Amino acid sequence: MNEDNVLMERNFAREVGLFNPPKETSVGEIAESAYTTNYNTEDGKINITYFRDGQRVVYIPAECAQMLSNLPAARLALAALITLWLRDREKGAPPGEPIRTTLGELCRVVGMTPNGPRRIRMKQALLTLHYVRFRNLMYFDHEVSDRRGKKTRVQGRRVTFSILAPEVRFFDSIVDGERQDTTVEVHLSPSLVRSLALDVPKAKVPVAALRATYGNTQATKAMQNVLFWLSAVTPERPGTPLRPKSDTLIDEVMRPEGRRRDKNIQKLKKILNFLEKSGVIAWWKFDGDHCVIMKKRDQEIAENKKKKALPENTKKTD
Repeated sequence: MNEDNVLMERNFAREVGLFNPPKETSVGEIAESAYTTNYNTEDGKINITYFRDGQRVVYIPAECAQMLSNLPAARLALAALITLWLRDREKGAPPGEPIRTTLGELCRVVGMTPNGPRRIRMKQALLTLHYVRFRNLMYFDHEVSDRRGKKTRVQGRRVTFSILAPEVRFFDSIVDGERQDTTVEVHLSPSLVRSLALDVPKAKVPVAALRATYGNTQATKAMQNVLFWLSAVTPERPGTPLRPKSDTLIDEVMRPEGRRRDKNIQKLKKILNFLEKSGVIAWWKFDGDHCVIMKKRDQEIAENKKKKALPENTKKTD
């Protein structure tokens, strides 16, 4: 697995609103199963703070509402966990095994120097990932056969609830009087594990690009939104540009706080120029659309083609 990239499940990379701190929230109550002391589950109602993004609802226990400001960091934590989970599977680990790592390693996976403050922020990001929930509304329309073999059309909707990291544990240790890096054990949700186990491409987010965004405090959130989104929706065909409209990049991806059109267009251009200077993308305008190519991806494809074109009996000599 290429360690120059952080891997992310495509839906969570593309749907940037799920990890974007909301401008407005609502409060309510929802039924949710909880573990009792004898390890049985029972349904109870909890007070929640929530916001909507399309068909999905993002909610969190009301007492944890301040954690919603950590959603961008929670996305980084999720990307780090997914990357480590996929690496563990390549090494033969069973799908249901928890991810065992450290706060320092999680920081390094996403290109952050694991100093004290960043370890603390990563811990807060993991806690946010544990407490935040997603309610998804899915519509279905398909044909089924009854006992007599007659085809019948079934239509309706299905509501699903997801907790991406239902179990997170931290283990602090002291060796010879010195505190060691905090060990982390994380269980990903069964639905996320099933999705990751599918043989479908994952979004590849360049670590170098993520590292470059950390020094741009004011633009970090919008820049990471664009970076994750581009990594998820870029066509697989080499050299094929993505052609998103300005409205899509600004309103659906950047999610800027201000509403002035001219300023938001300037912000978008600054983000695209920055990513281009970082060697991540190439972009230009064509008929009002932004044409974008992920340069690293196309370079890798070109290199692989060159290798395949070499004669089979060609050997590397020292």
